[in-house]
Amino acid sequence: MALEVNESMSGLVQGLLIDWYCRAKFSQYAHYESAKLYERLNYSLGFPVIILSAFVGTSVFVSLGKSVNPVVQIAIGLVSVSTAALASLQTFLRFSEKAEASRIAGARYGALRREIQEILVFDTFNKKDVSNIRGKIDELATDVPHLPSFIWSRRKVIMDEYRKKAYEELL
Repeated sequence: MALEVNESMSGLVQGLLIDWYCRAKFSQYAHYESAKLYERLNYSLGFPVIILSAFVGTSVFVSLGKSVNPVVQIAIGLVSVSTAALASLQTFLRFSEKAEASRIAGARYGALRREIQEILVFDTFNKKDVSNIRGKIDELATDVPHLPSFIWSRRKVIMDEYRKKAYEELL
């Protein structure tokens, strides 16, 4: 979808707002992509922990009062230790927290993008509005979590192409 802009806006302000719009749009999508990644990583650690915990618990319960082969005991012990290690790793890496923080960042960039889009379409800006948007961008830059570099690199290529088309339409 092409970005529509008001014809009466000065070219420099329009160009600046288009640049910010592109950055906000692709930061929004990159953070949503990051949230999906962290969610998948959380599940990829979480499901094995649940399954292995159930296995160990059932095995221990079944073996109560019975003599169990030492090899089976060692295997159950290793699975138990592995389960504890995976659970600790899941807690330490905080993938669910990172997913939520990335989702919130995506939503904040989306709100900023819509605000810029409204200014571009309705020509409702003044210098204070532009400074206010810059302040919001600066605040987001310090508040939001860092993106994995491969996500940002992939999104940057798309953003640069989109920005180039937006500038060509402007000229």
